[in-house]
Amino acid sequence: MIHILDKVTSTNIWAFDNLIRIYDSVLSFEQSKGRGRDNRSWSSSLGGFYFSFLSESHPLLPFISGISIVQALPDIDSQLRLKWPIRRQDGF
Repeated sequence: MIHILDKVTSTNIWAFDNLIRIYDSVLSFEQSKGRGRDNRSWSSSLGGFYFSFLSESHPLLPFISGISIVQALPDIDSQLRLKWPIRRQDGF
């Protein structure tokens, strides 16, 4: 099931508090306290899609999901941008 919300503090927090089945997901148009890797602040202003879902562990799933979403929206794919939460080598 996909839960669509206008605004949340964090899609991850909302997912962990509300989702109970593997592959359930939450999509929000804005996050007030989005977090990236290592608890870094994640820019989440109105105008984007912020998405979290519960899944079994798979290291490439975030990449597969993002690319699949862009490919599923061919009419607007040139306007879409993916922001990957990449871990820097220096740990910052």
